Amino acid sequence: MVSLLSLLFSLILIYSFSFIRRGAARYYYTLFFLLWASVNGLIFTGDLFNTIVFIEISSVAIYALIAWSQTDEALEIVFKYMLVGTIGTSFIILSTAILYAAAGSLSITHLAGLIPELPLRIQVITIILYIFGFGAKVALIPVNAWLADAHAFAPTPISALISAGFMKVLLYVFFRIAYSVYGWELLSALNIDKLLLYFGASTALIGAFLAMGQQDLKRILAYSTITQLGFIIMAFSLGTIDSLVAGIYHLLNHGVVKGTLFLAVGVLEQQTGSTSLEKLRGIGPRLPVAFMCFGIGALALRC
Repeated sequence: MVSLLSLLFSLILIYSFSFIRRGAARYYYTLFFLLWASVNGLIFTGDLFNTIVFIEISSVAIYALIAWSQTDEALEIVFKYMLVGTIGTSFIILSTAILYAAAGSLSITHLAGLIPELPLRIQVITIILYIFGFGAKVALIPVNAWLADAHAFAPTPISALISAGFMKVLLYVFFRIAYSVYGWELLSALNIDKLLLYFGASTALIGAFLAMGQQDLKRILAYSTITQLGFIIMAFSLGTIDSLVAGIYHLLNHGVVKGTLFLAVGVLEQQTGSTSLEKLRGIGPRLPVAFMCFGIGALALRC
């Protein structure tokens, strides 16, 4: 995950030079590196309290970067995202507080040995709260509308970071907690694996249907991300070695592919001033390299 993030952030940083060059650019890059540091912290930390801290730091950076244009639409979308994100974080904090009150520890390693000794209701309540908390943060069904709007109004480099990096890290963190703290045997005994499977399947299906009706290329890619997240959740929910390998592979693969797609769309937008399919019609011969990169990314996403 750290290697993937290093690749994505490095390339997107270079890419940003052509987009963010004037005015308050120093604030943009400050927020950019703050986001980079906080998502690395999410991967490295072995403590649930620090996990919450890094989630909030990264979320604040994302809010500010989405609203970079400071248009009324961007500010409205950020407010919606903050509302959904705050609800999700509240669930995560509540679940962590219950675990701490019941087990007296926030260490992921330590909790792994204590969870089986806790009352059944504590196990069920806390994992359900984590599912809904992280589900809100990564735009699972039904709280997914904000993601397409955020992509539509965010600077293209930030859209790439959200879809290719930030969402993947949050999903990784959730499954790290689920498997490291609770363990597959407990999740299976509580039928949590089936709940995750249903969530993943519905998210993938509805995301695909919503993508079909869009006329904006960034919105199509946003709903495609929701669909791919659903596939990854389905793979992780099966609990076998092969399914975990498949889920991790697709998580890394999708991060690279979706980053490529958004960066290619950014070039198209910079040259035409729009991401509308109608206005982009016939743009391929004018921008062959960007169009080729988008085509390769689209094929990789479908294969």
